[in-house]
Amino acid sequence: MDDSGVLLNKTGVFEQKYKEAVVKRFSFVDGWGSIASIALMCSLNIYFVGHIREPPCSCNQLSPDLQLPDLQLPANTSANPLGSSIVESFRSSIAVLDTMYQLSISDGYDSTSCENQVVSWNTLAFVLTVVGSGFGLVLEFFLLAVCWRPYETNLTRLISQLHDYRRANFALVLVTSTFTVVCLVVENHGFVLHRILLGSFFLAGSLSVGAYFDTEPLLALVALLLLGSQVVLPLTFGTVVGGRVVARFAALSGFTQILSLLPGVDTPTASMAFHVVSTMASYFLYLAVAIARCDNPSFPSSVERALFPQSPWTPVKCGLFFMLGLVSFLRASTTTYQALRTTCSYVVWTGIYGIVAADRILNSN
Repeated sequence: MDDSGVLLNKTGVFEQKYKEAVVKRFSFVDGWGSIASIALMCSLNIYFVGHIREPPCSCNQLSPDLQLPDLQLPANTSANPLGSSIVESFRSSIAVLDTMYQLSISDGYDSTSCENQVVSWNTLAFVLTVVGSGFGLVLEFFLLAVCWRPYETNLTRLISQLHDYRRANFALVLVTSTFTVVCLVVENHGFVLHRILLGSFFLAGSLSVGAYFDTEPLLALVALLLLGSQVVLPLTFGTVVGGRVVARFAALSGFTQILSLLPGVDTPTASMAFHVVSTMASYFLYLAVAIARCDNPSFPSSVERALFPQSPWTPVKCGLFFMLGLVSFLRASTTTYQALRTTCSYVVWTGIYGIVAADRILNSN
């Protein structure tokens, strides 16, 4: 074998023993396209959070020509059930949102008699989306504008780990969006909703650590089951408020999110498709939450009280269930456990080496 790594095998044929790693390079146009899609997702979800946290539309002084339209669909959709229901859902939602907009700019706004308690369950998915997309926006802009390496997420070990954090954040978004849909479907029974909350924290802990290390193909199946439940539950059982329009928009959110997983995120073009379709999924979930809240302004507060009873132990229990889910997944998946051990040992021994050899490094310079 010579210095180039060429050696003679048993058959007498020269072959290459090792080759230099091939680094994928992407164009700046594709990199800017991915950044633009992330910026679109981040800005729209910021708007969704701000609009949902505003006082409900029925707290305004309604004039006779600004009454909310009926949210129920006509019963006769036998000619084209699927197409007719989707079209009517959009028409009803547009009418509702148009009324909400007119109310927001009207001079008769009065929220003094409105129960405007800030709730978290119907905005958590959007907040996590803003965090993840904002983080990804900064990271990809840094790669493109500073390093001149668009979308090379494996450029260094640190950048690769930061990219893994985005995957863990997406797992949390999947759990919280499913949790939001479940809260729209389940009747307001405090015992049931509180247990669903604890189960969601358990699932969030499991999926986040698994998605960070990306070691289990089973995670893709769990994600599909979560998104499938977003489609099946509202279409099968309906929603507590908002009628069939809210149910269909909640189902559309889960279905669109499933479609977003198909292209993957291996290239800037695939990343752009993923973020655009995921933004559509967030928009459908926003429509479901906003219309449900406008139909019954006290509904979000009643669900919030059921989820978080007046007990100082509620945050502690949520944190414990999150850690329990994380530890349970590590115990169940030896691959993830070994990956965590490797990462921890790398961090610990790097720090120890830096402390022990600090004087020698400084003196050498």
